[in-house]
Amino acid sequence: MQTRRMKALLLTAALVCLLSGTTKSFAIPQTINGILNGQNGQSLPLEEWLREAKHWLKEAELPGTWTASSSDGKVFEHASPGAVFGVVASFATITKAADGDIKQVVVRYPSTKDSQALVNRLTTAVALFQSNRSWEKTVAGMLNKGGDLAVLIQRDAKSGDVSVVLTRAVH
Repeated sequence: MQTRRMKALLLTAALVCLLSGTTKSFAIPQTINGILNGQNGQSLPLEEWLREAKHWLKEAELPGTWTASSSDGKVFEHASPGAVFGVVASFATITKAADGDIKQVVVRYPSTKDSQALVNRLTTAVALFQSNRSWEKTVAGMLNKGGDLAVLIQRDAKSGDVSVVLTRAVH
């Protein structure tokens, strides 16, 4: 009985949304947290944290839990960085320069059968984030230099693995 009532309510809601032109209400909200940024225990997507120039400096405390993965203390790894550019990442690596400033951030995504679809999704998300739809094809991949970040999307032809490399944009 309740199943029938629930179906009727869903059908009515769908009809109201359809007639009013509001089809967005059918989307399932997805809240996948980013990294813990240390401010009131809130999480923030890694790309948002990196948008701030001061976060690239050696004085900046890395958000979340990073583990040194090199003996010289210049490479740090985060095993669960959350969603980066709207897609859940496998892990992220930060490489620091000799002066201690962040040199680059590499985000790797889980292997998928259709890695080109992942690249397409990331390309769209990065273009929106950067407010720049211009992409430059390079030997290494697709490069977007909008805003304060330079974002390179790479796809390994053999394995299909996809990664994103973020650096500070030079203007």
